[in-house]
Amino acid sequence: MRRIVQIGTGLRSWINFREGDVFLGCEPMRSRMEESNNFRLPPDFVESYIYEGVICSNRFHGTVDYAISKKQDHRLEKGFILDGTKRRPTAYEVIAVSCLSLDELLQKYQAQGFTESIDFLNSSVSIATVNDIFREFSWTVKPKIVALASANETTVEIFEAKGYNVLKETHPFLAVKHENS
Repeated sequence: MRRIVQIGTGLRSWINFREGDVFLGCEPMRSRMEESNNFRLPPDFVESYIYEGVICSNRFHGTVDYAISKKQDHRLEKGFILDGTKRRPTAYEVIAVSCLSLDELLQKYQAQGFTESIDFLNSSVSIATVNDIFREFSWTVKPKIVALASANETTVEIFEAKGYNVLKETHPFLAVKHENS
């Protein structure tokens, strides 16, 4: 059984799901995740498909205001957190969304084995959010392979310090866990 975690919308189409896989998706808008051009809903034979409608963040706690496009085809627009530094946009609907850290998210699904092992973790969120999530992550479970849509030198430092081989010239950015770490 493989455990696959997706933070944000862009699960790459090159992921081939196998019978018995367990999938955990984290995105404030399920429809945004499922309508993404890069997202494929896991096939019926996937052991478990878990969708958590939250924002994965260490910077925000509890509930935040989240702005999403009012357009019917919201796939073209990304949602964003209204953190007090941005005006409430008129072309967006504002909804309340809960925030969980990656540790809290994995702990919530401990029964499905997400605190034991993760085979693949994919994230399609901004560089600032990626660094926020992984800087504070406990690393009690180390994903075998991590693919990130956004990364910078800080991201590389975080992953190298935790025992990952980092393939800097790839897109998405890839980090592969050392065998002995």
